[in-house]
Amino acid sequence: MSDMDFDAWLEGASPLESSVDVYPDGKVFGEFQAWEREYERLTAHAERTSGERSAGEVDPVAECEARGEALLERMKASRTTVFLRGISMADEEAVNAQYPLPDPVPGRPKLETPSLPDRPSSVQADAFLARVQQQQALISGWEQEHAKELEEYAIAVSKVLLARGVEKLQRAFVRMEQGGRVLTESMSVEQLKKFAARIGEVQLGELISAVDFASKARAEVPGDSDFLSRRFGSGQDS
Repeated sequence: MSDMDFDAWLEGASPLESSVDVYPDGKVFGEFQAWEREYERLTAHAERTSGERSAGEVDPVAECEARGEALLERMKASRTTVFLRGISMADEEAVNAQYPLPDPVPGRPKLETPSLPDRPSSVQADAFLARVQQQQALISGWEQEHAKELEEYAIAVSKVLLARGVEKLQRAFVRMEQGGRVLTESMSVEQLKKFAARIGEVQLGELISAVDFASKARAEVPGDSDFLSRRFGSGQDS
């Protein structure tokens, strides 16, 4: 490969990317669940009454189906695809350094696992069990005594992990698309914080997992042209 060929190849190289579909209009899912329950009731009633209606009466099942179609269209319209690239180990270390974990609550007793012979006698087994229970009671007592501090520590850790996740998303963000249209190709940390609050913790977690996947996974390309037909079907009658 000549230097010119290598430079051309290098221009086309890029970190592995991943994509995730998120749904900012989360309330439509609750509406759709309510619709499903209503649809089940209406269809069950229609089966019991053989679908009998008076002249000119609107078919409630058909009307409900139309509302279901409208809700599905709202869900499709809400679907937004976020593209994320993998980040380097240096980026990961920089994020962790920027948002260090808080010091744990001091004084936690160390759990000492007692040893047990291969063929213990009943006395040895009883002593082992008593020692384990003693250790567990010691830890439990300490946790109860420091319950408030442990709760505050857990909240502090959650905030740090959230800040790390948002920072990683900002570094990994490539673009956001909705309905085939590019909404943005960059997002600030503040914008991502608002976006995260809008989509909720579960969908935010999916985005952060996608960054981790793109950062550590090995790209695998299907080995033959029959991949799509095997995955989605040929579209022809067999």
